[in-house]
Amino acid sequence: MSYSDELCQLVIRHMEIIEEAPHVVEQIEGRLFAAANERVKKHAILKGWKGCYELGIGKEDETSFAPADWPEDEGGRYLAYCTVSYVEAGENYKWLSNAIGLGNAALCLQFVIEREFTNLNSKEYKKILHEFYLSITALQEARFLIVNSGTIHRPFTLDAERMAGEYPDFDETLAPLDAALEDMFKVSGEFDRFVKKLGQ
Repeated sequence: MSYSDELCQLVIRHMEIIEEAPHVVEQIEGRLFAAANERVKKHAILKGWKGCYELGIGKEDETSFAPADWPEDEGGRYLAYCTVSYVEAGENYKWLSNAIGLGNAALCLQFVIEREFTNLNSKEYKKILHEFYLSITALQEARFLIVNSGTIHRPFTLDAERMAGEYPDFDETLAPLDAALEDMFKVSGEFDRFVKKLGQ
């Protein structure tokens, strides 16, 4: 970001708002993610999936969900799952900034397999995941992307103007999340086959 004289003058004149801004952002994020968690939970329950829906509001601070027969460790931690995360495309430190796409960032639904499940080293797993991604055209059609870190995700952003207009309740704001969830469930059978193949 360019720190022009005008921007600095604007900050000086509005320091009271800036001092309060972190608390306001927390308030907005709490409401937004409570609504988003409920939306994810509704979709997951309709599909008969298990889940934890606490991103931004609960002690687990994550929203992760998976088919009931996907693997867990002895402590009940998912070893294969989908989760709400963000695309690391910017220098944002607030979830809200990622949600509205500030600095080319985005939220995403991410497909994750923990290394303990695969018995593969990182390089081997990335190779297998890349081959899987390239072999399933439905993943590309559903707007999933693969990144070098070894994850597959479906990015989406929320419209800031719509969010502001709907605050404190969110309905149409979460339409991009609904679309991402619909895309994810369209290809969930492919993820299921991949998880079960790795578990053999």
